Amino acid sequence: MTQRTRLEILEWARSVAYAVAFSVLLRFFGPLAGAPAWTLLVNGLIFGTSIYLIKSVQYKIRFPSFGLSILAQFSFVFATLFLTFAGVVWMYSGRIRSFSQYMEILFSPIVLWTIVAVFISICLVSGVIQISRKLGPGVLRNWMLGRYHEPTEERRVFMFLDMKDSTTIAEQLGAVEFSRLVRDFFADLTEALIESKAEVSHYIGDEAVISWSVKNGLQHARVLKLYFMFKKKLEFKADKYIVQYGIAPTFKAGAHIGSVVACEVGEIKSEIVYHGDVVNTAARLQGLCGELGESFVISGELAEQLLRPEGFRFRSLGPRTLKGKAAPLEVIAVDQA
Repeated sequence: MTQRTRLEILEWARSVAYAVAFSVLLRFFGPLAGAPAWTLLVNGLIFGTSIYLIKSVQYKIRFPSFGLSILAQFSFVFATLFLTFAGVVWMYSGRIRSFSQYMEILFSPIVLWTIVAVFISICLVSGVIQISRKLGPGVLRNWMLGRYHEPTEERRVFMFLDMKDSTTIAEQLGAVEFSRLVRDFFADLTEALIESKAEVSHYIGDEAVISWSVKNGLQHARVLKLYFMFKKKLEFKADKYIVQYGIAPTFKAGAHIGSVVACEVGEIKSEIVYHGDVVNTAARLQGLCGELGESFVISGELAEQLLRPEGFRFRSLGPRTLKGKAAPLEVIAVDQA
């Protein structure tokens, strides 16, 4: 089972649990007192699943503003509450005999207060989600904990991932269309990021700087899997890109492992940044791809710590002297076996 599937199942279970809890609340403190317990479970299952499905569709839609996102989410939840919850209650509770009774229950004080609570919760949760989405996974938590208030040394894996031939593509498409292409390009990277437990440090034009803790990056060779998962995704959607933009984007990447110092910098706009040779080396390795005619290269040090995982083939390209480094670095090309 993939990481993405586990997260989806967890989200569905959470929605169902909230719906069942709401039904139980109405049974003991609201107008549904005496309703059979099994009907509450059925109601929670249907209502919770409906919310999950609606949210799944809604999250795939890009809203131009946070306010519209809140309004859309609240509308979806309220519509689901109106159509699903009340409909199931009408069918099974045995207490609703007319439309007026249905409306009386739907707009009873406890339901109205619940709707208010749902709206406030949506605002709070969506606010946190939007902030976390802007900062990246794990960054908000680290900020709140003050983990990087002082410079902190740690070992990490870094990957620089860049769209191939971006200058030529930008000239062909123009600035606006190229920006749309870059947006869609990185949107398609999302699944690979989630599956590989990666963190995006930042974006630079059509380049993404990605990092992992050593454990997450090396375990199951996730640093390698991200590259090939993204490659497969772009190949699958190549026809769609060609229809929309006239080209199918490809990319190159370089990865390295080592010690960095993480620190929160800036006052007007603060950001967690990483300093260290490993970051520069990963960038230089990505830059070597064009010169070497390769799409994915890693350092010999990273290859050694990956312990030659199954499903991948390593090809030594020999030691290379990278710009800014005195000692040559062993460079390894990576392919799928």
